[in-house]
Amino acid sequence: MPFKFRGVDLSNAEWTAIAGNWTEKDSVFCHSPEGVSPTSFCHYICNKEIRDGAIEATVRVFQGGDNSGRIVFRYSPSGCYYAGIGGWQRHFAIVKEIRGDFGISTMALAVDGFEKDIRYGQPYNLRVEFVGDKIILKNSGITVLSRTDSWLQEGHIGLDTFGQTHVEFSNVRAYEIPPLSRLVQVLESFPYTLKRDYSYRKTEMRDEKDVQRILWAILRSHYADLEDEEVLGKFGLKHYKSDFGIPSLSTIIEVKVIYKNTNLKKLQEELMTDAAGYFASVSKYRHLVSFIYNKANKQVDNAFVEALESIEPVAAVLIIPGVTL
Repeated sequence: MPFKFRGVDLSNAEWTAIAGNWTEKDSVFCHSPEGVSPTSFCHYICNKEIRDGAIEATVRVFQGGDNSGRIVFRYSPSGCYYAGIGGWQRHFAIVKEIRGDFGISTMALAVDGFEKDIRYGQPYNLRVEFVGDKIILKNSGITVLSRTDSWLQEGHIGLDTFGQTHVEFSNVRAYEIPPLSRLVQVLESFPYTLKRDYSYRKTEMRDEKDVQRILWAILRSHYADLEDEEVLGKFGLKHYKSDFGIPSLSTIIEVKVIYKNTNLKKLQEELMTDAAGYFASVSKYRHLVSFIYNKANKQVDNAFVEALESIEPVAAVLIIPGVTL
């Protein structure tokens, strides 16, 4: 199941200069050459961690140093990746940096163009996407480099240059793909578990409580921090309570059942309203998975799913076919 990129709030992010001369003013990050060693790996690292996602920035590089301005991702004490303008005497580069007792070493994973192609002082609208082992660098929406590498799986995001380079980063935005592929696989096992349950109980499920009973057994065997009917707070006149919550995935799971007399339009409206209410007063959850058991095996138009997935917190909508005795 494909997942969409979701914005990461950087408004309260904390940034740390690992090396170099970094300043920040009005959401513009600037690296200046004054007082910087010509051989410094100058990273400016954010406290936000992203496993799979994307980072965008408008980058202006001014001639000097190694003429580089690059976006850092999956940063950790053992190393990182960065991608963007300059370095290696090239126009664009994707680089892997390895840190250890031996010091710091770098490897160019992909390069394109030449240093003479860099437009100094002009804005580049860069975006780097990193999903699984695939890394893609885009400039103004056009892919300029891509590479696969599976050395680092997760870490912090940040900005980078090398040595005595003057570079400015603005309009920095980050996105993540919720790490929910494993959860979706677990939820999709529901019909097989249900068939097993039927073979013993000799009775079909009646309502949402029955569905939740099976789901609890499935989910609790995979997620030790599973929360059951957690009170989330009040939004307007209504108190909201999740069906299930998994704090380690920052995810709420909402359970619904489609019966023969279910009005799908009303169900869609209810799900969309609840999506806003769940996240009105909580901070530990960021994603919502709608688990819909289609007991009646009604025909559900794609527009139903598309409408729900257009809502910001909704990471996935699963419609599970009904199982009969």
